Amino acid sequence: MGHELRTVISTLLGYHELLEDGVLGPVPPGAAEAVGRIGDAARELQSMLGGILELVELESGRLDLVHEQVDLPAFVQEISAAHGLRIAAATQDGAAAGGSGFTAWTDRERLRRIVELLVSANRRLAPDSRPGIGVRPDGCRAVRIELEGAAPTLVVAARRGPTSLDRDADATGLPEGVLARIVVAHRIAQGLGGALVGEGAGAGARVGVRLRSGPGAVEATRPPG
Repeated sequence: MGHELRTVISTLLGYHELLEDGVLGPVPPGAAEAVGRIGDAARELQSMLGGILELVELESGRLDLVHEQVDLPAFVQEISAAHGLRIAAATQDGAAAGGSGFTAWTDRERLRRIVELLVSANRRLAPDSRPGIGVRPDGCRAVRIELEGAAPTLVVAARRGPTSLDRDADATGLPEGVLARIVVAHRIAQGLGGALVGEGAGAGARVGVRLRSGPGAVEATRPPG
């Protein structure tokens, strides 16, 4: 089933690319925004499907995690470029200081999946917002990747465990698609030995994933300077 769904999504993205590049002829000015939204929706569906399939494999013990030392500021830059997010000031300052920045021992692709699920959920809840993304230490052996200026309801959901969200799904007031994204992100974070975190309110609201150092890992450290 997963293969069939991936094939359909890949086909949608392929036709979207043809339309966007003008291969099938010029896109009428009034349709350009709609074409862009088709691409965004297909990519969100692709990310969500990937997360669900990984979750099934993780909970069945069939998913092999590939741990490596990840340079988190560089990782954040990649996510920022892919999703049009601004870089949080603290991360910019760390990069300017000349160090490689914070590191974490984790599975890069599963971490990417968690962050993209949170970005996608936030976009559904606050489509006109442009949150920042950054990285900061959380104690001496942990580090966080966070969205700054996140939707308040997303922050509340991140504070709750996946079991609680499943049990009280109707009471959360979240659209089903958003709730599913958050639950999957919760589960994958737990599989990495981490957790979703949410705090603050208004412009200071933050949601993200907290990662702990693992066996043989270098502790999360602050950039020099």
